Amino acid sequence: MMKQHFLFYIASLAMVIAVLDFPYGYYQLLRFIGFFAFGIAAYISYSSGQKIIPFVLGFMAIVFNPFIKVYLDREVWAVIDVLSGTGLSIWTFCFFKNK
Repeated sequence: MMKQHFLFYIASLAMVIAVLDFPYGYYQLLRFIGFFAFGIAAYISYSSGQKIIPFVLGFMAIVFNPFIKVYLDREVWAVIDVLSGTGLSIWTFCFFKNK
């Protein structure tokens, strides 16, 4: 059975490899993946009593939300994807390492 935190690693990987040239549908799917991954991470973080991180994760969920799109250049999205995927991986590792 897959542990919950592995889904965050999969979402992180999907964000980091987004710098490659994929069809537009991949990036639309990535918005849903990022939105739900950051939203769930924000909820878990807030429920565990963290103070600032839930708001950072929640902000990232808003950036990735597929309903009210944030329009940025492809190069800017590439940087955001890599940084957010890396940040989600770091948060996942630090949060779940003792659980």
